[in-house]
Amino acid sequence: MRTRLIEELDDPEDYPDIIHRRTPRQLKHFAFPTEVTLSNDTINQRTVMEVITPDRPGLLARIGQVLLEHRVRLTNAKIATLGERVEDVFFITDEHGAPLRDVEVCQALQRDLSKMLDDIQ
Repeated sequence: MRTRLIEELDDPEDYPDIIHRRTPRQLKHFAFPTEVTLSNDTINQRTVMEVITPDRPGLLARIGQVLLEHRVRLTNAKIATLGERVEDVFFITDEHGAPLRDVEVCQALQRDLSKMLDDIQ
């Protein structure tokens, strides 16, 4: 499974196919707005990003795409799916390995992530 995942993610040109899969009809009934919260963990020098959203195909790929667009590094993640509800926690830093401190950068990340995820419901 690990090898297959690496092969799938090895070619960035394939990302649009992975990301733009159709949401199953059954999952559309559980739609609710995405919640994205950011807080800084000063002890571990990182930002904690919590995402609560309905589950759907390609969700993690879409989140990864937004992080790449914002030049954010992912250091760790805790992925939890509770039925149709996703409650994921991502530990992120800026491109220099520091927590995200700029309020405008944080707001843009929250806005773009919410928009990306809510547009596919």
